Formats: sequence, C-alpha cells, structure tokens
Amino acid sequence: AGVFQLESSGMRDLLKKLKPEKFEDIIALLALFRPGPIGSGMLDDFMKRKHGEVGLEYDHPLLEPILKETYGVILFQEQAMRIASSLAGFTLAQADNLRRAMAKKTPEVMSQMREHFVNGALKNNIDKRAASKIFDQIEYFAGYGFNKSHSAAYALISYRTAYLKANFPVEFMTALLTSEKDNLDKIATYINEAIKMGIKILPPGAFDHHREELTRVSDAWLASKRTREKRFSLGAFVPGYLRHFEIARVGLGDHVVAFAKGAASK
Repeated sequence: AGVFQLESSGMRDLLKKLKPEKFEDIIALLALFRPGPIGSGMLDDFMKRKHGEVGLEYDHPLLEPILKETYGVILFQEQAMRIASSLAGFTLAQADNLRRAMAKKTPEVMSQMREHFVNGALKNNIDKRAASKIFDQIEYFAGYGFNKSHSAAYALISYRTAYLKANFPVEFMTALLTSEKDNLDKIATYINEAIKMGIKILPPGAFDHHREELTRVSDAWLASKRTREKRFSLGAFVPGYLRHFEIARVGLGDHVVAFAKGAASK
C-alpha cells in the first residue's frame, strides 16, 4: 500500500508472479497491466518467457538487441520504431509515422506501411516472408503497444516510493497519510498498513500542531530513532479547522489556553 502504481491487489499478485529482478521489469510490468495485454495473453506470454518456460526466438538477428529486454515481446512503441529503422531502413520521421499509424489503426495507412516496410527489408537482404511475418507482429502489437517513456517515468516513481517505504517507513507513512487527509477511505487503508508495519498511531491532539497536517513524526522518533509513532491532526476530521480557530500555547504551567474566535477558555 502506498507504492505508486503498485498498490492494487491485482498488481501485487502480478508482482509475486513476475518476480521483477531489474528496473526494466517494472517498466514492462506497468505497460502490461492493462486490459489489452491481459486479455490478449501478452502478459502471460511475457511471464513465461521471463521465467524460461518458453524459449526466446527471434525471426531475425537484428531483433535481438531491440527485444531482449522484453524477452522477445514487442511491448513498446519505441521498439516498433527501432525495428522499422533497423530492418527496413525507415528514417526516424518515417518510424514515427508508423507509430502514429499503429495508434490510429487505419487499414489503408497500415497497408501502405506494410509495403514500405517489406520493400525496405528486401533492400536490407531480409527475405519477403520474414519481413511480412515481422510486420504482422508489429501490426498485432499496434492494439496493445505502450509508450516506454511514459511507463519508465511511472516506474521511477514506483521504485522511489518503494525505496522510501522500505528504508524510511515512519516518514513515508507520515507523508502518505498527510497527502491523503481528505480521502477517508484511503486513510483507513493506510492506517491499517501503518499498524501492520509496527507504527503506533496516536489519537488527534488539538494542541500538538501548528500546521494543518494530518500526521507528524513524534519528537521521540526524531531524537532516538527507537520509537515509531505518529499523531493525527484535527485537520483530518474537521477540514479547515485552523482557519476558524487560533490555537496557541501560553506559558501558564500545566495549563494550555485555546483561543477560538476571540473567546478564551482553559
């Protein structure tokens, strides 16, 4: 819970099955966890290839350096563009036109792209049958392809939030609960997660906060690194309460004076 893009039950189950070993696996995972790849069987095929249950075969040696990181599966739009460039001599602009054609899935345009691809592959000493088969794979991929740069940016945030949760659990859960202070459903989920992590949740304290934050790391934790506790702010239960009440500590021994709309009470 709390790890960007990876906190749903379906994603957690998939992580256990996939067993990612490198950052690129997380990038691929985020691209695969969509209705298209799941429904088409692409996700299952990817996992079988990763775990060695299916052998990796490439229809041409030039495909291996392009598809090796995704175990022979054309997963990203950038891969399709590199294939067109390396095998059929497409310029980068022409490869981008192929990407756009795949996104729009216009039959007439894809037919023109196929002809261009096959002719370019023939000039690169790739036989027509192999070229046509490779383009078939690109065309099939068109319905499920994802932008790698988008997936990589998401994966980086996923990695960083997982790192923070693992190495700075109290600070991470404090920030997480604060960021979701207006979402009671998520608050309940994250409270349970914090308790599972052995973090003590303290009750709301009206006089312990001077800012509208949901939680904060206790002074004891900051000083000793031995206690693990957080305290709720009333801001989580009474939205905007600090805009209506001025709360101040006054040096009156054990007394604390609260000033509310001009009236004072002890």
